[in-house]
Amino acid sequence: MFNTGDIIVNNAGCWGHVAMCYDEENADGVGAVTFIHGTNKGNFSIDEKVKVVDEVKMNYWHFKPKNFTVDNKARIKEVAGAIQKSAKYGLYRAVRVLLGSGTFGKDAKKRLEKYKERLAKGGNKLVTTITCAEAVMLCYQITFEESSPYFIQRDAAHTLPRTLAEYLKKSPAGWITEQNPP
Repeated sequence: MFNTGDIIVNNAGCWGHVAMCYDEENADGVGAVTFIHGTNKGNFSIDEKVKVVDEVKMNYWHFKPKNFTVDNKARIKEVAGAIQKSAKYGLYRAVRVLLGSGTFGKDAKKRLEKYKERLAKGGNKLVTTITCAEAVMLCYQITFEESSPYFIQRDAAHTLPRTLAEYLKKSPAGWITEQNPP
């Protein structure tokens, strides 16, 4: 079962891929499950579950935020929607991810503060270019404070999908981890 805020990391291939569950199914497994993800199709887009998860069902990690409330889900969807309005997939960002440190340091904090200020001003140009991992990580970093177990303590601009998966696996305070296949 997929719930809003769940993070899927496809660990197949050279780079992998990251998506976040946007709309969820109900307790009976009924509902339109969608995922939001950055793709080289051009933007931070919402796609059906079948296009994101089912096609890679043998090669992904599923991270569920523990005790995620209805309010948490609404807030993260709001941020994801704001990012979606302006973000485009940036090929240069995909290259840049390899050129810096994934440590959440002063440069990452400065960029994050800039994005939070833009959101507070209406978020028309919250983030202009993203990678798949960066977009999902920014949803969590903009929504939650650094002290939250959901805040991802990595530089979103310099974190690959596999690096994000390793971080979440080692961060049990806020995440339940499932691998498919187990």
